[in-house]
Amino acid sequence: MTNQQNDTNPLSDLFDRGRHPFPADMEAMLWKLREVARPRLVELGDEPQRWAKGECLAEGRTRLRRMLVEGSGLPSQVDRTA
Repeated sequence: MTNQQNDTNPLSDLFDRGRHPFPADMEAMLWKLREVARPRLVELGDEPQRWAKGECLAEGRTRLRRMLVEGSGLPSQVDRTA
């Protein structure tokens, strides 16, 4: 593992540095959220730091799905397979 600064933001790692701090399905949801409702990313607060550590992943997936539905304006037919 490489040395990382304490202030490393996993969202910046993903979007700006091309790193992969999250499970693949969550990364895909984060990229889509960035595309359809970028300002909402700030609502995640410190949650991405926990997800990058492998914590609270089920809750994170649920939250991201909900945010995607709200951001897209589509009915709440969310993929529940993950």
